[in-house]
Amino acid sequence: MKKEKQKPNGFTQACVITVVDNDLFDKLDQLGYQRTSCVFDDEHFLWIKDGFFGTEDEFDETPYKCRQNTFIGNERDMFLAIAALRDDSDYMQFFTTQDKKDWTLCLQTKFINDNTNKEYHKATVVELMEKFAPNQVEE
Repeated sequence: MKKEKQKPNGFTQACVITVVDNDLFDKLDQLGYQRTSCVFDDEHFLWIKDGFFGTEDEFDETPYKCRQNTFIGNERDMFLAIAALRDDSDYMQFFTTQDKKDWTLCLQTKFINDNTNKEYHKATVVELMEKFAPNQVEE
């Protein structure tokens, strides 16, 4: 009987990028994602979902056509920022002010606002898209 991998906790977003390389694999490993059984660096796209990542061979349909996935194109920084989104930790997540003029990256498990003059919140997917690829955001 094949043992099923346990789902990592906390990750909140499904996402697809058209860049596939070992550097991205390593960064996803560091964020706590688990590799699926087959991950190849010569595929056309890389996906993340429910704490796992994989390449196109394992997808039933074209991932960027799936409604539940956020398609990133080739924006590596935006992909990693969205991949970091989780509800059980703030590690490697961006926080921004309401006016989106100030941004900070949390390097700890819990975000602590050291700036008493500014109120920060965890950036949403749309806010991250506006930050990293403002021309790709649909109005």
